[in-house]
Amino acid sequence: MGNLCIRGDEQTDTSGYRRRTEASSATLENDFHPQIKITLLGPSGVGKTSLATRFTKHTFVEGHEATRRGATFKRGVTVEDSKVKLVIWENPSSHMEERNISSYIQDSAAAIVVYDATSDLSLGAAKRWMKALLNADTEGLIIALVANKCEDLERCRQNVAEGKNVAQVLQVLFCDVSTKDDRGVDELFNDIIKKELLRRRSPLA
Repeated sequence: MGNLCIRGDEQTDTSGYRRRTEASSATLENDFHPQIKITLLGPSGVGKTSLATRFTKHTFVEGHEATRRGATFKRGVTVEDSKVKLVIWENPSSHMEERNISSYIQDSAAAIVVYDATSDLSLGAAKRWMKALLNADTEGLIIALVANKCEDLERCRQNVAEGKNVAQVLQVLFCDVSTKDDRGVDELFNDIIKKELLRRRSPLA
């Protein structure tokens, strides 16, 4: 997956170090258009919260508790001269049911199904989520299958390869990432943003 240009506001502190800062709420609401909503799906414990916080807050917290309520994450992103307001919606894992998938992805430009690349059971659950997702009304929806927790590539090689094969057969995006090591996360979201902007610019959109 190719790298895309992503730029956050940068600020220099008194020590001379450059640090990335998030746009203020007012700036995000007023200056970043259009809005793109992405929904995170998948079994509990795969790192959906970590994926969202790594991209929107540039942080990682070990051992997140399962999301009991829906959570929204926002970030202003500049991609190819377009200022985009990205809204990431995480459904509560404890209440997610595959049969309700249509309601989960309502108003979304993209859906990301996340699995733990170190777990065969997690990959199996992700396959069921993918099947439910593709059986729903997903016309125009960008779909991605994401293997998380890929810190040890040798350990998760088989499940990454299988996930990639699933994605190829279903003709959806695939990305292996490590939210802990901050690898592949920006590329994932940027790829989705670029595809959605291209779709919206199409005369057939």
